[in-house]
Amino acid sequence: MDFLTRPTTAFDITKEQYIFFKLSYKLNTLEWIFGICLNIQKDFYKYFKTMKSVNTNKKK
Repeated sequence: MDFLTRPTTAFDITKEQYIFFKLSYKLNTLEWIFGICLNIQKDFYKYFKTMKSVNTNKKK
């Protein structure tokens, strides 16, 4: 979106608002991705723990 060539309207958002919106959107996306990564890590940790317990049971 180019703010210099774009015709302005009554409902126009300012450059600052647009930048803030883009930043918050990026932050939300990052948070979302980070949350998914954390959830996967938790699940993997649980899986790893169960695998370890299975392996120790096999050795006995």
